[in-house]
Amino acid sequence: MTVLGLDPVSVTCAELDASLTFYRDALGIPVHERGELHGGSAGAIVGVPDLRARFADLALPDGRILELIEAAAGEPQHPDVLRPGAAHLAFRVDDAAAAFTRLRAAGWSTASPGPVTIDDPGGSWHASRAFYTRDPDGVTVEILQRP
Repeated sequence: MTVLGLDPVSVTCAELDASLTFYRDALGIPVHERGELHGGSAGAIVGVPDLRARFADLALPDGRILELIEAAAGEPQHPDVLRPGAAHLAFRVDDAAAAFTRLRAAGWSTASPGPVTIDDPGGSWHASRAFYTRDPDGVTVEILQRP
């Protein structure tokens, strides 16, 4: 067995439409497909035979899919990125400053007052620009521009 890549990336959300406002509208990731899940193979995969959920598959430019699934029950996960088991999504962009401006203009908060330039001489991240924001459910999203 050989791992070939990461596909899809899935985020469970409390309200699909709110998540689409962030990922589709603010970040500009187009919707590839929308629908509902009713048991079947999806239920078998996740171990919930009577699964009922709505979903939206968003098409990333590299051919991968970001899958949003509205099936949440209970409290959201703790969003602290420094806690064990925490994860974040990182989206590579061509212009971190423009992405920052777009997100802030749409009302989304950020962890820093602007994109941060990474100072790591000789490292693979040197001169990259990045910032963190959060989606409607508190999922940490990194916006990253490589030099």
